[in-house]
Amino acid sequence: MSAERLQSHLGSLRALLVTAMQRLGDPADTESLHEMRVVLRRLRMLLRPLTRSGQAGLLRDVAAGVFRQTNSLRDNEVLLEELVRSGMHVAAAARQAQQMRDRQALMDSPGLDGLIAVWPADGVACLSVPSRRRRRGLKQKMRRESVKARRKLRRQLRQPAPDLHEVRLAIKRLRYRLLAQGHASPSLLVLLELGQEVLGQWHDHDAWLLRAVTEPDLQGCIGRWQHEKAVLQARWLPLRDGLLLVL
Repeated sequence: MSAERLQSHLGSLRALLVTAMQRLGDPADTESLHEMRVVLRRLRMLLRPLTRSGQAGLLRDVAAGVFRQTNSLRDNEVLLEELVRSGMHVAAAARQAQQMRDRQALMDSPGLDGLIAVWPADGVACLSVPSRRRRRGLKQKMRRESVKARRKLRRQLRQPAPDLHEVRLAIKRLRYRLLAQGHASPSLLVLLELGQEVLGQWHDHDAWLLRAVTEPDLQGCIGRWQHEKAVLQARWLPLRDGLLLVL
């Protein structure tokens, strides 16, 4: 990637991030946190081929830290959306105020300010765009990593009773590597995206069921969530078989 393209991408991502950050304070905006996390993922993929040292490494590390900071916030937001969809408005209202306090804490956190502070504003020379020779080496390394990730996922899928949490993470890692690499079978990418979506919903239900053990107002949902989790697991099986055919 040329310095000009990198600068263009970084400028676009920064604008999207700032807009999402500004929308975090709106209680009615249910997409801003998700969109911010998407920007952070795209930023980390964009910076992946660059040197790990210097400002590129710092920017990537700070972005990773902010992303981790949003994990529990996003989990709570997904649960809130589920409670509203299910008509459980009392349970949702009991969590909404805390969610807004947590959003505000994120907006006030040094992590977000630090991310903007290390974002290159006037160019990308400080990011050390690799030479053509080094880019070839990095592409080869990325291909090797993708091959290893495919083999790991294939091994997991062939197990009689794989840990679906681990499978979900393996699918996510392989998909993001292939997207960063820019060369992958469209059919494989579609199956990976579908698998990530179904197992992501399965993971959400699993997390909700764990919370229902200690949160009494969720216990009325246990039967429905168990059923929906089983349905998602059944939906996953043909996707698993499809992935084994194309991996």
